Amino acid sequence: MSRQIKFRGKSLDTGEWVYGDLIENQGRYFIYHATSETTLQDNDVNIVVIAVAVDPDTIGQYTGLKDRNGKEIYEGDTVGYRFTDSSSVTGKVVWWVARCGFYIRTRENDYYELTEHCQVIDIIHDNPELLED
Repeated sequence: MSRQIKFRGKSLDTGEWVYGDLIENQGRYFIYHATSETTLQDNDVNIVVIAVAVDPDTIGQYTGLKDRNGKEIYEGDTVGYRFTDSSSVTGKVVWWVARCGFYIRTRENDYYELTEHCQVIDIIHDNPELLED
């Protein structure tokens, strides 16, 4: 099974989330995806690339995991996790360089393993007040 690598970011034009591949060009960032179109006349396949300029502060990579409700988990999401002893943590999904993986970082700077048992609560860039403290 191959790992799906994709990104999301907020469009500079519309403020909407866009999903796909990431490219940087001369200091600007774009999320793009390619689609193929087959013409009926000659069965040629044409590749159409759609690229959208995005706010670099909102770019997040797909972790490869879906939460317990089937929602894709991205870097920058706020997630919650309930342990078997009924305690819970809430934090931001980050790439932890020391462990080379995606983890939940709490406000206290504690790190917890990111699993599919988490639940995405919010996208931190949609609610900046979550960044406070």
